[in-house]
Amino acid sequence: MKKMLLAVASVAILASSAWAGTPSVTYGNYWQPTDYRNESYIVQTGQVSWASVTQTGDQNYSKIDQSGSNDKATVIQNSECCFHGHCGCGPSWAGMPIYTSSDYQNYSKITQHGSGFHDAYVKQNGDGNKSTIDQSGAKDTAKVYQDGGFNTSEITQWGTGVNSALVNQDGDLNFSTIKQGNGQNTAMVDQDGFGNYSKICQDSYGHSSVNLATVCQVGYMNYSDISQTGYGCHTATVSQTNNCFTGSAVYCPVK
Repeated sequence: MKKMLLAVASVAILASSAWAGTPSVTYGNYWQPTDYRNESYIVQTGQVSWASVTQTGDQNYSKIDQSGSNDKATVIQNSECCFHGHCGCGPSWAGMPIYTSSDYQNYSKITQHGSGFHDAYVKQNGDGNKSTIDQSGAKDTAKVYQDGGFNTSEITQWGTGVNSALVNQDGDLNFSTIKQGNGQNTAMVDQDGFGNYSKICQDSYGHSSVNLATVCQVGYMNYSDISQTGYGCHTATVSQTNNCFTGSAVYCPVK
């Protein structure tokens, strides 16, 4: 029997009398509400699906939509920016003005549909992190770990076969996107630093190819783009290190 579960959780945190009302923070011409809420939405229309959400701190948002069967989703988010009195900036961001396009400091969206048996896990710690996972094939696995500020992870998995994606981002303003289609695809991304960018596309277009992509980026503004498509079994390994950034100054010599 199919079941529908819609859970809406709203938490208001009042640290002291100084935080009374609905405080806001202004950065230049940017106006950002900070009303201390955690929100979680869970919709299950399939069978034998499982979802778990744990949110601590303030301004976390989570949405899980499961329409297949035997799907599993876990979200853990922690944000403490509003307790510090300034959402959006920190010394580790080199004194640069950082803005968030969302009212939420951590944002997670998981969509699981298709044949089912999907597994998605998201853990975000810090401020302004965003994770989206869309699984529409069968037996897809995605794990995302983000620690820092304004990191973004996008994972899309579809088609036949078994897809597996692992993203670990530690630092600020890192971006990773993984798209996995048909075949047996495995992608692993590890980013440690500031402003790193990784893009991976894997799809054998209906064939039973086996693709493996591994990306390791350390330091400042590394860029990687991997495309594995068509027949055959592909393997790609990227290791990038760029330490030409410290504090708030770029110190690599100009050639």
